[in-house]
Amino acid sequence: MKALLCSRWCSIALTAVVLASGCDTARPVSSTYLPVAIDTAGGSGADGVVVADVDGDGILDAVSAWEQSGRVRLHLQRPVGVWNNRTIAEGADVGGVEDVAVGDLDGDGRMDVVAACESGRLTWIRQGASWTSVVIDASVGTGCGSWIDVEIGDINGDGLPDVAAACKEGDAVSIFYALDTPTGGDSFVRFDVDAVTRRKASCALLVDMDEDGDLDIVSAAREESVAGIAWYENPGPSLAFASPWTKHAIGDWPDAFWLDVGDIDGDGLVDVAASSWEQASFAWFRRPADPRGVWQRFSVGEFSGTRGAGITITDLDADGITDLVVGTYRSGRLAVFRPVASVTGAWWSATLATPGGRLDLVPVVDINGDGRLDILTTVDADNGGVFWYRPWP
Repeated sequence: MKALLCSRWCSIALTAVVLASGCDTARPVSSTYLPVAIDTAGGSGADGVVVADVDGDGILDAVSAWEQSGRVRLHLQRPVGVWNNRTIAEGADVGGVEDVAVGDLDGDGRMDVVAACESGRLTWIRQGASWTSVVIDASVGTGCGSWIDVEIGDINGDGLPDVAAACKEGDAVSIFYALDTPTGGDSFVRFDVDAVTRRKASCALLVDMDEDGDLDIVSAAREESVAGIAWYENPGPSLAFASPWTKHAIGDWPDAFWLDVGDIDGDGLVDVAASSWEQASFAWFRRPADPRGVWQRFSVGEFSGTRGAGITITDLDADGITDLVVGTYRSGRLAVFRPVASVTGAWWSATLATPGGRLDLVPVVDINGDGRLDILTTVDADNGGVFWYRPWP
């Protein structure tokens, strides 16, 4: 790895780092990343954060999961850079919450939240005059002991958002849909996309992989021996919840845990990046012209003594070259991988922060509208919580 040969990344106060000049003149000098605590009062087990404009004021907010505390927390930016935190769900309905997704499930113009919980349930947290929680009935008692990932999107094109979820104890990728505007937890019907080959399913992303206008599902299954990373082809709007979804192999990566999708090589096609849970190794898969064909796999790098967690495809330094921002779950590290010369060749890594503990997802977005990309993540540790890593100066 080039990082071992060219490692002029210097620690400074507040766990931030800076790339010293002269290390790689082919790259713009990267900014220092300073951690800003968004929320450290949610209890324990901060375990994932998503970004969305929850209150419709045109300013990005965030929602986080707190697994051990059994809480879902809302973080409103009012005004920009000032965070107002509150619990919007807690208790048995969100026990062991692992992941959250944001979308307007009932079409009332207000964003709702769906929580995926290790207690074996999906919970709809509905925004109204106050926030109310209802368990999606079809997610309970149907063989899934632990939902780990949840996504929201209109899968069958009827104008109503649907819910896709991955089950790591029950080994399934499933969809929950309503026949009409949902009013409660009993409004949803479950359709299993795959309840056979997704051993330890950990990810279910909604993306139009074949560019036919409908949402497909990209999935990872940590203990699936063949096609651990695969995509499922939506059979079309009228058949989405009535016909089998064809499974297409993307490839395998040891103990593949988390995925992201995006155009890594600049050819206009959607590629896939993956993290490995056990080895903290990272790779990407190049999409062929026909995504049903053979994908090429390229190794990116790894960190020893830790586990791989979140991975995000981005261009962190706005140089027109793809970067991968990653987080690790043990001895928590926030890092970026950058290609030395080509995305199909060697990559070098730089550590952006070492907060310790366990990191989860690492969304990259311009959270405060200053034109520079920020990183949000959760840190599960003493004095942990939700943190915003912002470039400085």
